[in-house]
Amino acid sequence: MIKRTKMQIITALISVFVGLAVFVAFSGLATASASNTVTASANVQGVCYISLSSNTINFGNIAPNANVPTNMLITDSDNGGNVAANILVDGTNWIYSSNNAIYFGVSNTLWSPASQTTYTGTALTLSPTLTNTGIVVPQPTPSTPNTSNNIYFGLAIPAGTGAGIYTQTITIEDSC
Repeated sequence: MIKRTKMQIITALISVFVGLAVFVAFSGLATASASNTVTASANVQGVCYISLSSNTINFGNIAPNANVPTNMLITDSDNGGNVAANILVDGTNWIYSSNNAIYFGVSNTLWSPASQTTYTGTALTLSPTLTNTGIVVPQPTPSTPNTSNNIYFGLAIPAGTGAGIYTQTITIEDSC
């Protein structure tokens, strides 16, 4: 058995109490912390909208081997987009209303960025080959939230085209 003096026991108890007091005193201060920063980013995508006015073209009655000046107006508007948009176009062949086997070519329709007094412009391409017209619908801004631009169409009827109603679908697309 180990004998200890009263002094040794008191010294040991004091050491335990002091150690306990130091632990309790510094335990609240001894918490570790670290920090760093993170850089966040977001890529806001460009958005453009399309609204056509008018959405129909009626070239009227045209004789074979005649044409309509390139002055049939379509206005392409962007209400609420955040970037400029390029106008792309293409079309289908002109199809006779009661017989799909009778038609004349898409290239008889011309488009132009400006109204023409004659049948002049660039021939439509056959769908699905969209052509960039180079016509830009400007970027909407807070002070100008609605922007637009125009495209004009003309038509030539080939010689020998049979009488009747022919239709064509023209696709106008905004690319942004």
